[in-house]
Amino acid sequence: MYCNLWNNLGGEIEGRHFEEQLPFIGFTAVSNTIDNLAVLRLDLRYNLFGKHYLTAAYNTPVYPGYFFSSGKLSEVIPFAEQGVGLKYSYSSLLGPISLTTHWFNSFGQNHFGAYFSFGYTF
Repeated sequence: MYCNLWNNLGGEIEGRHFEEQLPFIGFTAVSNTIDNLAVLRLDLRYNLFGKHYLTAAYNTPVYPGYFFSSGKLSEVIPFAEQGVGLKYSYSSLLGPISLTTHWFNSFGQNHFGAYFSFGYTF
């Protein structure tokens, strides 16, 4: 889980455009959000064979007040935004080569996209 006191969200890479930018699979742009935002994320990686990998990712923002707003977990607000991605990676001699396809749902609007990367992130 990533947590931040600032208000930038977006992109697959943490801090790509802004130091305080939270990564969010499925959302390629950078967006201002409310302060104290957290992102709940789950990545599952599977080695297909040799140097070939498949990764499935899911994330959703967690806004302040979702949990324990009144001290009860039963009053959790349903998540309105969700991102899902599927990444194929090959571990080459010069670094990983990967293709990510993703889907983002924001209040009923669907967005699809793809992201190609070569090499390590630094």
